Amino acid sequence: MQQVKIDLVIDIPKNQRIRYTPNFSEQLMNFLVQYVGLLIPSVYVIYELMLGYGFRRNVLKGKISSEIKQEQTFEPKKSMIRTYN
Repeated sequence: MQQVKIDLVIDIPKNQRIRYTPNFSEQLMNFLVQYVGLLIPSVYVIYELMLGYGFRRNVLKGKISSEIKQEQTFEPKKSMIRTYN
């Protein structure tokens, strides 16, 4: 079996319509690009503008908490201090 490569130059009149049907992989790639292109702005609008506004204006109740334990100052009692001679 031999492979043949053909370069084709076609003179197309100005008003002629050309119809191109992409294959499945091109359609899938276009779908993914459009999906991500719409997903990022919509997530920004939903989370940043709507929920962010709600928390900033205290429309939605929120509590700031941290699981990091605060530093405890420990001073030993006199009975705990031992001196060795």
